[in-house]
Amino acid sequence: MDADPLGGDGRGAEPLLTAIDPSSAALVRLGDVGSTNDEAMERLRDGGVPVWVLAVRQLTGRGRRGRPWVSEAGNLYASFAFISDLPTDAFGLLPLAVAVAVADAIDAATGLSTRVKWPNDVLVEGGKVCGILVETQISGPPEPMRRVVIGIGVNVGHAPEGTTSQIPVTCLSEHCPEIDAETVFSHLKPALADVIATLDAPNGIGAIRDRWLARAVGLGEHVIVRFDQDTREGRFDGLDPTGRLILVDGAGGVSLITAGDVFVRSERV
Repeated sequence: MDADPLGGDGRGAEPLLTAIDPSSAALVRLGDVGSTNDEAMERLRDGGVPVWVLAVRQLTGRGRRGRPWVSEAGNLYASFAFISDLPTDAFGLLPLAVAVAVADAIDAATGLSTRVKWPNDVLVEGGKVCGILVETQISGPPEPMRRVVIGIGVNVGHAPEGTTSQIPVTCLSEHCPEIDAETVFSHLKPALADVIATLDAPNGIGAIRDRWLARAVGLGEHVIVRFDQDTREGRFDGLDPTGRLILVDGAGGVSLITAGDVFVRSERV
């Protein structure tokens, strides 16, 4: 999902920087909420320390590019909020890194083999099982502070109907009947900790790109990229260092795609 800057929140909170460790952050469990991202960001602003928020159900969930995300009980709705000091180039890869973490967690929890589609759709047997939304708030002075919340919704118990997704939607229980949301979350925490630590390490950006590409759907194939008012076609030739999709057209022209919906030839568009 996209990293969507929301602008400053007008608060002059002190820059309390703590270790970013999703595997050991505080955990808040809630019932029905509007949005776990909103709940987690509010707690981060108030407490200044990393926090997970889990909910049974979201009433106003949202996805990438403002799309609604259906959030009924039985699935995993989790948001991790933290204060980021990741370098700018590493932060740009965060949405793709989160997709890698979710894919790793699902594989570990279910034994399935997940794939990813640019920028951060997570697929099981061609069906989308996860929505990811990364949002930020920048505050200051006296010191600039980037608050980040990573929202992750995994279809565990059921696949929502009536979504605006352009690709088929599935749920984990269709492929692994014994799975539950708590088991997925227990694997998600260390998986997310791993990718964030990797991004912050020397050569971490390249490592995350390689891990994402190893799971990528359509790499080297003809794809169609759909925008709001246009489409573009070409060969999916990998990712540039900032995570943009490299699209090579029939004449050899190269485009770097920053946003859009990607379809491989075998998919209905």
